[in-house]
Amino acid sequence: MTSFEVYAPLVKLALALAAVVVLSIGGGTVAATTTPSSSPSNDPALEPLLLTIDDFPTGWAVAPPDYLDDDEPTTSEPGEDCGSATYDQLLQFDEEIPQAEAAFVGGGSMFDIVGQYVGLFDSDDEAEALVGLIDDQLEACPTSTDEEGATTTFSPMSFPDLGDASAAYRGTIENSFFPFSVALVIVAVDDKVIMLFGVGSGGDGELMEDLARTSVDRAD
Repeated sequence: MTSFEVYAPLVKLALALAAVVVLSIGGGTVAATTTPSSSPSNDPALEPLLLTIDDFPTGWAVAPPDYLDDDEPTTSEPGEDCGSATYDQLLQFDEEIPQAEAAFVGGGSMFDIVGQYVGLFDSDDEAEALVGLIDDQLEACPTSTDEEGATTTFSPMSFPDLGDASAAYRGTIENSFFPFSVALVIVAVDDKVIMLFGVGSGGDGELMEDLARTSVDRAD
């Protein structure tokens, strides 16, 4: 298992909750690039809304285009008494909606990661509803264990209200290697949902707020 795959359970859980795309850290060597990281599945109309390297402090780099890909994704599902109804509602969202994603890596450590997802929904109400459903799900089921045995526990994170609806959480993941922390921010702006996750220095509260505000301004 590569160092990047250590973070896969977090990303898989976070975006399984969104029920629109599964992002996970793929193995391989991080290579710096000067152009935005673009997945083949990115919708061209949404790519201008993605973060760029100019939005980051000194020392960050764009991750390779396949950095968020996973050939065999896994997800975590709550038990019968832990938010199952909300989870079922989340799964009703169409996974084929227009979407775009990007990833960035810090210079201090290979464990410094920021990922971004932007999805376009049919209406403003549907975008806001998704943020509310994720918030409800994490409140009903803050702790989840995936099929690989990694346990993730989320708790609300202090964060300003952004966009039309927003939620922010700090998660702790315990696996067979070592525990680590992640920040997760979800914002609805009109008919779009923006999701940011940060690991290591990428999960710094001030950095996440700056990136979230930039993302919201770009999508508004």
